[in-house]
Amino acid sequence: MSILRLARYAVTAAVAATLAAGSSGCHDTVTGPHLSATPAPAPTATPIPGSIVGNWIGTSAGCGTGPANATFQQAGSTVTGTMSGGSGLCGFETANFNGTISGGDVSGSAVGPDGHATVTGTLSGTTLVLKVRGFDIDAPEIDLNLHR
Repeated sequence: MSILRLARYAVTAAVAATLAAGSSGCHDTVTGPHLSATPAPAPTATPIPGSIVGNWIGTSAGCGTGPANATFQQAGSTVTGTMSGGSGLCGFETANFNGTISGGDVSGSAVGPDGHATVTGTLSGTTLVLKVRGFDIDAPEIDLNLHR
């Protein structure tokens, strides 16, 4: 057997061994680990405990009772988002919130079709209580009791 024929035989044997190792889910130094053809599931976004970021639902109390909801984003201590709550004349439609958070203390303002309001509140774990004051004379005080 010539040297050239022997070298071809050795290369063919190495390729066959590599292919066989790939079908068994093994790993070799030539090709590295063999990956599964099934992609891993995409991670789901879960809110960070104690974070204001995300969607909140709950109820309103005070001048108007009814459903309430809010969605917030955060960059550093700056918080922005939307919120709504109450019902009838004592409720308010979706308002844009701009404010800050420090520890669990939230403060800022909300502006919407019903006017302007001051917002203060407390975040504790998965509970967020916001006091909305001053949208208009019909809705002077509304408390939003929200959770995840």
